Amino acid sequence: MQNTQMIQAELNKWLAYVNYGQYTNFVVHQATQLLVAFPNFKPCVESMQYPGEQGPSNLLMFIGQVKAGSDMFAIKIILINGFPYRAPKAYVDQQLNSAIIKAKTYLGAQNEITLPYLTGWNMSN
Repeated sequence: MQNTQMIQAELNKWLAYVNYGQYTNFVVHQATQLLVAFPNFKPCVESMQYPGEQGPSNLLMFIGQVKAGSDMFAIKIILINGFPYRAPKAYVDQQLNSAIIKAKTYLGAQNEITLPYLTGWNMSN
C-alpha cells in the first residue's frame, strides 16, 4: 500500500496542469482514496473536449486495470469539467469486439461504463 503523502505529492505534480478551482482539495481527497484502494491506478493529465464544451481542457484521469470475472480490463476514469458536480466518466480503455460489449450490462457507447452510481451521481456521497 502506498503512503498517502506519496500519493498526494504525485497528485500535486499533475494538479499543476488542471483547474478544479475551489474543489482542488476535494479532488485530492477523492483521488487519494481511489489510489489507496486501487494502487495499480496511476494519475495523468490529457487534453480532451466533451460535446457541448467550447474547447479542449486538461483533465485529470486515472488509468489502471480491474478484474471482472476472469477478464482483466484497462479502465480510464476522467474527472471532467464541472467535477464534483458532474460525475466522473469511466471507460474501458481498450478495443472490444461487439460480442463482448453486448455481454457487458454496464458498458455503453464508446466503451463508457454506465454504473448506477455514476448516473445517479451526487457529490456528497
